[in-house]
Amino acid sequence: MKRLPEKRKIWLIKHAKKLACKKRRVHISRLVLVAPSVMDLDEPETLRFLNDVRRVADDRNNRFYIDFTKITSITPSCALVFTSELHRCSLIRGEKNKLRVVDFNKWNPNIRNSLRDMGMFNLLRISNLPKKFMKEESTSNTKFFKFVSDKKINGEKSVTFRDVVSEAISGVPNKKKLQEAIGEAMDNALYHGYPDDFVNMSHFKQMRWWLSASFDSAKNILTLMFFDHGIGIPKSLPKVHPWLFGRIISLLDDDDKKIEAATKAGRSSTNKKHRGKGLPQIIDYVKTYSKSGEVKITSGKGVYKLMKTSDMKKAEIKLCMNQFDINGTLIEWQIKL
Repeated sequence: MKRLPEKRKIWLIKHAKKLACKKRRVHISRLVLVAPSVMDLDEPETLRFLNDVRRVADDRNNRFYIDFTKITSITPSCALVFTSELHRCSLIRGEKNKLRVVDFNKWNPNIRNSLRDMGMFNLLRISNLPKKFMKEESTSNTKFFKFVSDKKINGEKSVTFRDVVSEAISGVPNKKKLQEAIGEAMDNALYHGYPDDFVNMSHFKQMRWWLSASFDSAKNILTLMFFDHGIGIPKSLPKVHPWLFGRIISLLDDDDKKIEAATKAGRSSTNKKHRGKGLPQIIDYVKTYSKSGEVKITSGKGVYKLMKTSDMKKAEIKLCMNQFDINGTLIEWQIKL
């Protein structure tokens, strides 16, 4: 065998050392975001984590991965918001930086199956999954419906989603009013949630929404969830209803009170025929339901919740403020069948 010249040997050794140092630097600079054990939007730790994901994902130079191994429970609404953040990240970073799962065998099996049933891996187009995993049966009492997402007001998708839910669960009430509520949420998100100045300043240039649902067979409760990454109701309200802002909103300091004011405001100030009734129509699905239900709107740092039972003469409203911004608007309809 021909021996390498001494100079060539020295060069190869130096080059190998440089590569090793480079690999170590890449490894050290890679950010690790550890998801909390309980993923719930009512928990400040979860909202802080989601804000960290947003901050890191917005910088394309950041190399990072998310540690899913500590998660022991995740609520359906949190799964929707979390997945939308990952979807947002994948759309910002493009095809060259596809998301992949890491330490998948260490994830909690229930969490893996729930996220699969909700369609997270399909939405994010993650391909490095064990083939047998996709065939595993879920043991959860909760049935999840796959995420739906779009960049436009899509009446066909809302009808299809409503029908999929209705076919899987018997007794879904007032399907037409449900479709109207979902359609109004789309309208609110795309017409008011993404103003031009907000989109231009954002890393995320798409006007997009996400929709999902779950059914708890043990409690017989159906939950529908709609989320957008827009400017949020507290910030959009003065633009949508300038007359209301002048009289009332300027006196309100907190986001929860601004959301409540928006639920009392009617048609958009544009007064165009194709526009709906705004948040009043969104909460009307639960408000007029004959049995128990609630609608919860989280936007900015504010939370508005309207609750009613079959024996209540008037719905009860609760307001509260979160410590961290949800970076968008989440609407949840929950009804007991």
